[in-house]
Amino acid sequence: MRKILAYIPLHYLGLSDIPIFSYGFMMMLAFLSAIFIARRQAVKDGIDPDKIYDISFIAILSGIIGSRLLWVILFSPKGTWSSLYEIVAVWNGGLVYYGGLILSLFFGGIYVKKKKLPVGLTIDCFAPGMAIGIFFGRIGCFLNGCCFGKTCSLDAWYGVRFPAGSPASFHQYGMAAFQNIESQAVYPTQLISSFGGLITFLLILALFKYRKFPGQMTLYFLQIYGLFRFFIEYLRDDTVPYFSYGSFGGFKAGQIVAIITVLFASAMMNILKKKHSAKISSNTEDSIVDKE
Repeated sequence: MRKILAYIPLHYLGLSDIPIFSYGFMMMLAFLSAIFIARRQAVKDGIDPDKIYDISFIAILSGIIGSRLLWVILFSPKGTWSSLYEIVAVWNGGLVYYGGLILSLFFGGIYVKKKKLPVGLTIDCFAPGMAIGIFFGRIGCFLNGCCFGKTCSLDAWYGVRFPAGSPASFHQYGMAAFQNIESQAVYPTQLISSFGGLITFLLILALFKYRKFPGQMTLYFLQIYGLFRFFIEYLRDDTVPYFSYGSFGGFKAGQIVAIITVLFASAMMNILKKKHSAKISSNTEDSIVDKE
């Protein structure tokens, strides 16, 4: 855990050094890499790559707002609502990926429709970027100490112990965590999720050459991420939603959203696949008629 990655030295100028927060830095890498990958895919799909910048700006802004808003609603500690600074302090961590994903897809989709760009192809350009964003973002979570896992065996080679005062230590010991008590060994769920994001990224890239209809890559991403998120929630032990104390019908809130995401993506996949098949059949029949 290292919340502050480095400092920009300004004390030579008689000013205070500016901290570079690990979480914010990794999020910056996530956004930049996603934009770079999306532009390359846009060129391959015959889409103006400059439009990617406009869509990215909208997606990033709405994504941060959506991620933070959902975190404040579900996970914020007492007092966060009363402080505007705490609400907007995203550099301290506290973002829910689903909130950002939903809002960025919504407003990004509106822009794409308004500019009369091919919706499916355009959104597909961002599918690999969304996956690589998880890779960098979860490393940021690890450095920030949030999204920690449940306790595991003390001698487990994969176990991680966070320092005194960390979210994991505070979760386990309360105020005593600030008395130089590090956390018990926990599952490195942040790193597991990061690795999952990398694998998803590679899978999406590999599946692009098998794409049969526009939008398929985005739906693949939603299915893969939803399934992975559902199972990783069993290992996570960070702050639970206030409205359900961590379970609703036997599942955590994150698992419920994961189920909805997978079902939605699967239903859309089936609908778009049928439309694509019907279009091919129609074009084939028209071609036969023209020959006759």
